[in-house]
Amino acid sequence: MKHTHIGVYAIIKQNNKFLLVKKARGPYTNMFDLPGGKIEFGETPEQALIREVAEETGLQVKTYSLSFCDSVYFRHKNGR
Repeated sequence: MKHTHIGVYAIIKQNNKFLLVKKARGPYTNMFDLPGGKIEFGETPEQALIREVAEETGLQVKTYSLSFCDSVYFRHKNGR
């Protein structure tokens, strides 16, 4: 069974360092990832990006640009 996840993820770079978040729950607990997540019903991708970055980092997005967009399929190590 395939699971569809439509999400947004931010690449935040300052002084040649990238900001990552440590996952607190779910199948990726204690793993590092880009800040981001699912787009909620009725949200635009831009609104979701701003909300997710604020929720996960406390930062306020002031400017952004779409850098890359793609569809990816992968299988998690536990078969999910």
